[in-house]
Amino acid sequence: VKAPTRNITAYTYYLKGLHYWNKLTPADSRRAIEAFEQAIAIEPNYAQAYSMAAAAYSQLGSSGQMLPHSAFGIVHRYADKAIELDNSVAEGFVAKASAYLLYDWNWQAAYAALQKALELNHGSIDAHELLSFYYVLMGRKDEALELVEKAAMLDPLSPVILQALGTMYIFAERFDDAIIQADKLLAIDPQMRISIETKGWSIGMRGNWEEA
Repeated sequence: VKAPTRNITAYTYYLKGLHYWNKLTPADSRRAIEAFEQAIAIEPNYAQAYSMAAAAYSQLGSSGQMLPHSAFGIVHRYADKAIELDNSVAEGFVAKASAYLLYDWNWQAAYAALQKALELNHGSIDAHELLSFYYVLMGRKDEALELVEKAAMLDPLSPVILQALGTMYIFAERFDDAIIQADKLLAIDPQMRISIETKGWSIGMRGNWEEA
């Protein structure tokens, strides 16, 4: 197995980036980018850091926190660099798929990149999460929900997957289940904004907007 980096300082910045990435807020995505880019500055051949920085830029671009043209230009560039450095790293293909899916609307290329990511790492949580949204866009909501439920079994404490599962339950109009998922995330971080919003929307769509 190829070691991602031998530089402890770069690896520490990478772990710091993952910590912020899992908080699921735009502000924390920016902090994650800063940490990942610090890792890259120390270790320019750090494929995983390029991959995750690309993922964070994708989050900002797709949520309106950055101009999409600017954000996804960086996503493509960083993902390409990650794949060039190490084409065995699944996260590079996930990042590339995010640009294809969320900005380019190149469904075929997005699906191919995600399949490649899962071929490299069948347990890739980010690949499962993004593939589920591909299925939603293709009108295959049942497959999307099934995929995220399987991913939640692989990593039951992943904030990314717990939030994705809550979103899929809303799409399926299973609002009680969505509330349960939001509560799981709020147990991890009571201030997690996206989970508070998920719970509020679920309560409201269940018919109680006053409580929401």
